[in-house]
Amino acid sequence: NETFRPRRGALGFGIATIIGVTIPVTMAGLSTGSNMGIRIDTPISFNLAGMEANVGTDIYLSKMIASDGSDNLKLTNIIGNVSLFPLSSIEIRMGLGLTPLSRGDISATGLSIPVDINYYLPMNLSGFKFALNLHAQRTMAYPAESGGATDFLYLGLLINTPLKF
Repeated sequence: NETFRPRRGALGFGIATIIGVTIPVTMAGLSTGSNMGIRIDTPISFNLAGMEANVGTDIYLSKMIASDGSDNLKLTNIIGNVSLFPLSSIEIRMGLGLTPLSRGDISATGLSIPVDINYYLPMNLSGFKFALNLHAQRTMAYPAESGGATDFLYLGLLINTPLKF
């Protein structure tokens, strides 16, 4: 059986990159923007529901373009997460993190709850493995609104690199 799990180095760490588009869900006046980041898989794992659960962290930048003006919404996401492989090519990743965000001159920081589903493609190019990524996130903050929330999806590509340590 071929495994799609990210490879890790001698210390147990692996590195992946994330690139895609951010799609606003509940925010009026914003349209699709960009998303890019880095994912670090750690050597920490435990048993969850009979499957190995691996701990990691994501740091990614998301942007949604303002429909009018230049007040784009920018998010910096710092997420701790746990990943499971219920099937050999499907990864489910759930997390909790902190997200500073800004729109124009107004900023806020909120707790974020992301969920990812990754489908690993059956290809390996010189150690690089690719996955289609669907990410849904709710951040309990929105600039200029007391008690507001930011909800978005992103679609992208997860690239597990041969870089490991």
